[in-house]
Amino acid sequence: MTRYPRWKFFLLLAVLLGCGLYALPNLYPDVPAIQISANDAGGQVVGFNAASMLFLMMLRPLAEGALIFQLSIIQRGDGQGPWHSILAAFLRFPYLLATYFLMALAVSVGWMLLFFPAFWIYARLCFAPFRVMLRGDTPLNALRTSFTLSGPCQWHLLAAILLAGTLVFAVAGVTNSLLVGMIGDHPGALLVASLVVSLTATLVNVVAFRFWTLHDQE
Repeated sequence: MTRYPRWKFFLLLAVLLGCGLYALPNLYPDVPAIQISANDAGGQVVGFNAASMLFLMMLRPLAEGALIFQLSIIQRGDGQGPWHSILAAFLRFPYLLATYFLMALAVSVGWMLLFFPAFWIYARLCFAPFRVMLRGDTPLNALRTSFTLSGPCQWHLLAAILLAGTLVFAVAGVTNSLLVGMIGDHPGALLVASLVVSLTATLVNVVAFRFWTLHDQE
């Protein structure tokens, strides 16, 4: 698992270089990075700049790859800790990055058609990261295999993902309302709410992992 062709490391280097170039304008106040933000009531700019958003998008494949590997460890009953999962996700990071990028492209096409096709496409492709992390597949092969394996259970899987997603949105709304009510519109409230929502969002991965273990018996 630790030996890869050189092009994968060049891909990782190119992505990191792109992140650095995107973040570089933040060092110069006169030429700020593109802002994805808005002004609050006091006129203060709030939100994330493009470099921050790019960093978060880069972090997601790594985090979900570590979660997938940890779920497999828990299922097998091994005593390996989370650091082992993080290392495994680092080793598979180029594959994961390409897989999530292709999934995002496919889901975005679904959003253009209407929201339901986007959820259906995600349900059909959600096994791909598991194939990449736990079966050693390439991104394209993982996506093709995911589409095939999810066929017999597509409607049950879609319903379970929608239910889990609805629960995540409900928890997000309740958490945000409680925090704003207790401590007001404070930056710490957004941080705590984001942490709670991120932890709750792992439920979607757990649901997909359960379906994957039932339908991928290699």
